[in-house]
Formats: sequence, structure tokens, C-alpha cells
Amino acid sequence: MRRPLDTRSMPSESIARRLTRRRLLAAAGAAATAGLAGCTLGDAPQVRCGGTGEGDNQVITTLRATPGERDAFLLIAVPASQVPDGLDELRVYDGDDGLRHEIPVQDTTDLNEWEPAGIGEDEVPFPVNLGRPPVHGDYRVEAIADGEIVGEATVAFNCFVDEPT
Repeated sequence: MRRPLDTRSMPSESIARRLTRRRLLAAAGAAATAGLAGCTLGDAPQVRCGGTGEGDNQVITTLRATPGERDAFLLIAVPASQVPDGLDELRVYDGDDGLRHEIPVQDTTDLNEWEPAGIGEDEVPFPVNLGRPPVHGDYRVEAIADGEIVGEATVAFNCFVDEPT
């Protein structure tokens, strides 16, 4: 047995006129394009990092490995109040105590367009490119002021590429 059509749920004539064939095809094309773009972006490999660390949290407020678009970075952040007058440099050592980087501490806020997640407005980030994953290691960072070590932190990390399934 057929049920009668309920005309109360039918679109009004003015709505039906607005939904012309041309608009319907344009909307369908846009939706299909967006769907394909989403599939393509979802299939891209992603850099992931994990690790553990410890430090004073007063001078070096953040030290962690963090993913970029293609590379992994060692992210060092210090309080904005320490830049540029409080600290002179950050020294980065590998697990064998080899000096890997000497980073002059200056106000790079205007130059640094990268805004990593988890960094507060009161912190200034100093990223160090670790290269393409997989990359792992142990690093120690010293904060230097007037030739003296005023802060220290360590991190052990592993960064890898998470391939889509």
C-alpha cells in the first residue's frame, strides 16, 4: 500500500527555484574536489616524535623533539624575559658530549614565523633542525649567561615517519 506524499516536508517553490541544475552541479563538483583533496592529504606520511626529558624549567622552559612538515626539530624555548639580555647562548650537546650547536640568544620573535604547539606567548622558541626521520638521540642543552651555565636540560627522543595504511 502506497502512502500519500507529505507535502509539508517538500521544499517551497522559492527554494526549488534557487536550486537550479547549474548550482547543483557546481556544488557537487566542489564537494567532489574537496573530498579528493581530503583523501590526498590524509594519505601523506606524517612525522611523529616521542621522548622524555628533564631540566630546571626555570631557564630552559621547553626541550623536546617535535615534528615539522618533513623534518624533525629539537625545540628549545626560554622565557621571553631572558631574551636578549639574560642569556648569551644555548649550547646543544649530543649523547657523547660533543658540541653540536651554539645558538646565540637574541630576540628572533619577529623573524621566526613558526609557532610550534605547546609554546606559550611568554616563551621564545629556538628550533634546531634534526633532519629527516627516522632520527633519534640524546641531547643536553646548556643556557649560558656571562660565561656561566645558568640552566641545563636533557632529552632522549625518537622521531619517525608514520606511513599511511
